[in-house]
Amino acid sequence: MCLAETASFGLAAFLTPAGIYCLRQANRLSTRFLAVACLPMGFALQQAMEGVVWHGINNDEPRLVSIGARGFVFFSHFFWLFFVPLASLALE
Repeated sequence: MCLAETASFGLAAFLTPAGIYCLRQANRLSTRFLAVACLPMGFALQQAMEGVVWHGINNDEPRLVSIGARGFVFFSHFFWLFFVPLASLALE
């Protein structure tokens, strides 16, 4: 979890091309790696949602805070809990 809007959006911007690279490599090598290769894209989306929260807080926009917080909580409380074990299972 970042402590600033620019850090969250910056990390999302860094992780997106890394995620695209991972997806391309996984597609080239074997489709069973695709689920694991999606992990950087998931982190990028989570960080983007956190950036939306910070943007809403910094600009006094409670609707943005609500939208971003719901997206962030989806990743932190649901997505990672189910996706990581399923991605690991796909490698088995």
